[in-house]
Amino acid sequence: MREANNFDQIEFIQLPREYNEDADRLAYSASSSGKMLARVIPVDVLYQPSIFEKPSNSDPQQVNVILYEPSWIDPIMTFIRDGVLPEQRDKARKIRLNAAKYAIVHNQLYRRSFLGQKLLAI
Repeated sequence: MREANNFDQIEFIQLPREYNEDADRLAYSASSSGKMLARVIPVDVLYQPSIFEKPSNSDPQQVNVILYEPSWIDPIMTFIRDGVLPEQRDKARKIRLNAAKYAIVHNQLYRRSFLGQKLLAI
């Protein structure tokens, strides 16, 4: 028979949802009963650090360059953040109407759902 652990103190801290996305996804997938939802959650285990504090002279650092491509999100974020619209009247009107459906939280664009929840715009 296993012996029970004794604790001197225990503390529970509730994190806001935006700071706990992984746990939120896990809880959502566990509570969903959809047949299309995968029941396997991949977990990666790192046995050594992926970033070393001091690079060695024999192993030069490599940099992966990620090229930025304009996205449909950019004009909406620019309008919400800075109030800047394109000069073309029809494009400006379209952005102004679409921007009403979105909000920026922590420099991330979210779409407001019908019930008021914020959905991440990808």
